Amino acid sequence: MESDSSQSSINHWQSGRSLPQCLQYILENEHMCDVTFLVGEEHEEIHAHRFILTNRSSVFQVMLQGMLAERGEIKIPDVDKETFSAFLRYLYTDTADFTPENAVGLLYTAHKYCVDNLAHLAWKYLQAHVTSDNACAVLIASLCFSDSELQEASLKMIIDETEESISDDSFLSLSQDAIKIITEQKEISIPEETLCKRLLEWAEAECQRQCIKLNWLNKRQVLGDVVYDIRFPLMDQDYFSMSFGENDFLISGEKVEVLLHYVSPKKKSRKIFNYETRKTEVYKVNHFTHTTGGYILDGEADAIDFQTSHNSTLHGLLLFGSFYKPTLYTLGLDIINFQGDVLVHISKTFDYDPGTPIHTIELEPPLEIRGRRVYTIKMTLTGDSSRRGEFGTHKVFYDKGKCRSVTFFPSALSKNGTNEKKGQIPGLLLT
Repeated sequence: MESDSSQSSINHWQSGRSLPQCLQYILENEHMCDVTFLVGEEHEEIHAHRFILTNRSSVFQVMLQGMLAERGEIKIPDVDKETFSAFLRYLYTDTADFTPENAVGLLYTAHKYCVDNLAHLAWKYLQAHVTSDNACAVLIASLCFSDSELQEASLKMIIDETEESISDDSFLSLSQDAIKIITEQKEISIPEETLCKRLLEWAEAECQRQCIKLNWLNKRQVLGDVVYDIRFPLMDQDYFSMSFGENDFLISGEKVEVLLHYVSPKKKSRKIFNYETRKTEVYKVNHFTHTTGGYILDGEADAIDFQTSHNSTLHGLLLFGSFYKPTLYTLGLDIINFQGDVLVHISKTFDYDPGTPIHTIELEPPLEIRGRRVYTIKMTLTGDSSRRGEFGTHKVFYDKGKCRSVTFFPSALSKNGTNEKKGQIPGLLLT
């Protein structure tokens, strides 16, 4: 009877389980564990088995066996509890559940403990799952392991979704070299003011990491040559004045160069900063909601005034063409600033296919537009009657964040009926 009672009290947890399932059980239930790790900044306890670890990792073999084996609790401050738990699960079961959040940490941990199969799996996962939430973390990993393919994948995401990518907290953990790689990209899609704000936040974090006083000179110092990748001359004038006019982040000669560019933007003789417009997404800004036909073109000028909310780049204009048949048009077009200067003059003829409702006139080179300044587009278009816009919108928001806008106004130079509510010149191509 005593033997039967003893037999019935045994927990037959092994019954019906495969070897990986048994190993997962002893890990999760801390069954007969003989090593303790203190992981992460909070030193959270995780228990495991020396026999499993030493047979899965050469690094653990050195750490846990022989004359130099570590005794007592082992601290691992550079890996958080969730990542280390997932790492151990792979060692015990040969399975890994990757997510965009844990894949970078698993790649790092696998490299650290020489578990090559897991490192390869994590690498393959990241190649296919770089997101705006983990792009900066993937860039950190790619530089750490000199992985050009992973670096290319992370940069592609950062270029495509710059604002979303650099808003992640991992951006603040980037090295200065990684920051430089991002700011050197001509294609990143973000307003220069937004990029600059985030770089200054990174500089503050870097000053704290280096335990140096938080001031403008030290922010400049930790950014180093990154400063020269910032397009200060292309920023909104009010933003530049408020952000840098009264501090010593920039020296006087640098401030003078920017201010001279505001006064004479066509003059390109300055040498300090980069004036090249980044190849950001070009937005098609159309202010008419309806289109009809029968707009007579008899050589009289059509004109519209417009004003952007921020410094922008004008890449082209949108024009209506024939409603009925292919037509050869003759175009004369001027873009005039608020002082009456003609900034762009175009004289050309072009064939128009009525299958395409709107014709694009591209500007080569693009024209820099100062925010909150009024510009005029004046054109004469001769040829068959064209489409015309109706129910125009006075103010159009056009970027992803809905914070940039173009406001259209009637122009005193318009003699053929075009204004912000109806007529020709339906829109602009802007970055």
